[in-house]
Amino acid sequence: MRIIGVTGGVGSGKSRLLDYLHERCGAVIIRLDDVGRDVMKKGAEAYDAVLDIFGQEVLDAEGEFDRAAIAQLMLGSTDKKKQLEAAVFPSIRARVEKLIKDWEQTDCRLLVIESAILVESGYKAVCDEVWYIYADIDTRVARLRFGRGYSDYRIYNTMASQLTEAEFRENADYVINNSGDFGATAGAADKRLAALGLI
Repeated sequence: MRIIGVTGGVGSGKSRLLDYLHERCGAVIIRLDDVGRDVMKKGAEAYDAVLDIFGQEVLDAEGEFDRAAIAQLMLGSTDKKKQLEAAVFPSIRARVEKLIKDWEQTDCRLLVIESAILVESGYKAVCDEVWYIYADIDTRVARLRFGRGYSDYRIYNTMASQLTEAEFRENADYVINNSGDFGATAGAADKRLAALGLI
């Protein structure tokens, strides 16, 4: 089983590529954000630790975390971000390692781990190679502003908290430009998948 890490800044279009990889060659997708959401659910491993950091005001009526409220509290707060990471990263890592072991026992040929913070959170060592999904700033801003309804404040603060383009490239084995037509993106993905014998 080959493991590819997919990373890139917010708004670079990673999710669409993940869907394509699943459709194109049956890739199993692990999104670290989704795993993080699971370990923060009521009764899960990181729930109490996160509650200690943010308090009751970030809970909804069912006692689950309002992730938008947490994201708002973390904007511009390096301290809160570090506290959250310390609370959830070990639980995420344990779940991912179990998922990898489970999938290794199947006929899975490609497992993809995706995160904007793949490198910083130590997953490069887990992957056989890392793909950096690049998109120019104007394209990313437009996607976030009109596709997700992000405010400019949230867009630029989130971008500022992530690796620079140079840092992403430095840590990548393969770069895909996803600034324009997705057909070109798919073609670049296919080229690498073919080289790896996956299609």
